[in-house]
Amino acid sequence: MSRKATATLCWDCKNAVGGCSWSSYGKPVTGWTAQKFQKSSTKPYDTYIVEKCPMFIRDAIGGGLKKYTEGE
Repeated sequence: MSRKATATLCWDCKNAVGGCSWSSYGKPVTGWTAQKFQKSSTKPYDTYIVEKCPMFIRDAIGGGLKKYTEGE
């Protein structure tokens, strides 16, 4: 799956705000597939582009970074 550097599966997830270890505590979710990269700002920090996550629940109201096919 190819995503832009700022796009992550998390933005389309119902757990995006406090519903998993990543959104609650900044700790990677056990079993996810993610690419770690360093975000540049005045104080650089590590973050992730999440591609697959066992805690992912599609948010029907979300912004929809990706068009999903049935069964995904």
